[in-house]
This record gives sequence, C-alpha cells and structure tokens, in this order.
Amino acid sequence: MNAVPKFVVTRRGSVTPWENTRVTDGADLAAEVARLRTEAAGDVAIFGSSGLTVSLLEHGLVDALRILLHPVLLGRGHSLYAGLRDRVDLAAGAVTVFRSGNVLLRYRPSGRP
Repeated sequence: MNAVPKFVVTRRGSVTPWENTRVTDGADLAAEVARLRTEAAGDVAIFGSSGLTVSLLEHGLVDALRILLHPVLLGRGHSLYAGLRDRVDLAAGAVTVFRSGNVLLRYRPSGRP
C-alpha cells in the first residue's frame, strides 16, 4: 500500500496520509487531475467519494465508472451521485457477476473513448 502513489482530496483539514501520498483541498481539481494523468503510470482510481466523483463528472474528467452492486435492498439511503447538476448519459460496458451475488458494472460517459 505504501508503494502505490496516492492523492487525497479533502476539505476537512489535516489528514494522516500514508507514505507516498499528496494531499490537496481540491480547489483547482481540473489542474490537479491533469497533472495526475501526466504523472501516473496507469489508471487513476477513486475509492469511496461520491462527492469527488460528482465534481470530476461535472468537469468531464471521468473516463470510466465501475460500480459494484451488492445484492441488498435497504429501503432508504443516499443517492450515489447526489448533487450532480446535469444529466450524464452512460454507455454500458462489461458486466461481471461474482459467486457472492455482487455485480460489477462498467460504464463510460457517452462521448468518451
């Protein structure tokens, strides 16, 4: 985990980052992502932040979405992309079904290669 480059976007002040971690408040998110794309040896992934994902979608900075669906119905909860101002049409990609019942859905925002 420490060897993998990490980039933390937070508005909550200080964080205790792992080794090989950069921290930003996301004030110039488009520039930060552009820099990451030039520096990264592979894909850039987001884990656990729907708010950050919404911001990146609104800036046209998301190439692909991978959504892991768990087979549980809760009856209430939060929208995965709450706060998204405009509609984002998606093109479906591959689907993987796991023995656990989890389903990995892959999408690309329409118009992205």
